[in-house]
Amino acid sequence: MVVNLGKGVIDAALAVWVLATLPCALAQTTNAICLSAYAFLYNSRGQSPCLIAAYAGGACNGGVFDVPALDVGEQYVGPSTTLVDNCQCSSIFYSVISACGVCQNQTIITWSSWDTNCTTVYVSVYPEAISTGTAIPAWAYVNVSVWLFNLFPSRRPSHVSTSASLS
Repeated sequence: MVVNLGKGVIDAALAVWVLATLPCALAQTTNAICLSAYAFLYNSRGQSPCLIAAYAGGACNGGVFDVPALDVGEQYVGPSTTLVDNCQCSSIFYSVISACGVCQNQTIITWSSWDTNCTTVYVSVYPEAISTGTAIPAWAYVNVSVWLFNLFPSRRPSHVSTSASLS
């Protein structure tokens, strides 16, 4: 909802009150679509790594988190200094959001680049309760130094390089 501040402070205050008193649905959303070659990255509930990342990010944001689709040449980057939170500073979140980028046929950044703005990092553990609406796959808990495609070499698409060191 957009509040038109040109109508006055009363209208804006009323809009804020209405929004604050309405029952709200929590939303973990994504418009990212994974290529079928990456179906092995889906969890036991049939959710893509992009939707899993939305649930994981929502654990630190009141249940609300959106993972947008990437355009060609884009990649997900780590948290900014102003939007850093425990969830995004977890290697588990990094793993699922990176898998989301990979399944869209995009590149990923290294863990050491991702966690630059994190004052505390959580490796192979998740700092918050995970929503019962999702399931984090076992591969997301693997130490990022031996990340995903080293675990699934037979399912790695031929165009995905393993030469980049993720640490």
